[in-house]
Amino acid sequence: MLFQPLADVIRSKFIPHLTGRAPLNDIERNLISLPPRLGGLGIPNPTTTSNTEYTASRSVCKPLYDLILLHDSNYSTEAIQQQVEANKEVHSSKQKHSQDSAPN
Repeated sequence: MLFQPLADVIRSKFIPHLTGRAPLNDIERNLISLPPRLGGLGIPNPTTTSNTEYTASRSVCKPLYDLILLHDSNYSTEAIQQQVEANKEVHSSKQKHSQDSAPN
């Protein structure tokens, strides 16, 4: 995977330096990746989040992308509203995913 080297460094070097503990096992790594409101540290695993983050970025940026393709410099209220709606959908989806992956 493209992001595996980054995930390995986060797991074996960054988190141990941050926490003062030995490298984490899989369960601990999953807990650390949870948002703070669910008991984690909010340090995502790039190998599991990269596709979702890419899709979210494309969704939020699509109105701007379309304007660029049309050579339109008018950032209309419609384009702004499309971005706001896409951002809300992304945020809602991330919240649902983090709640679904939280331990019971």
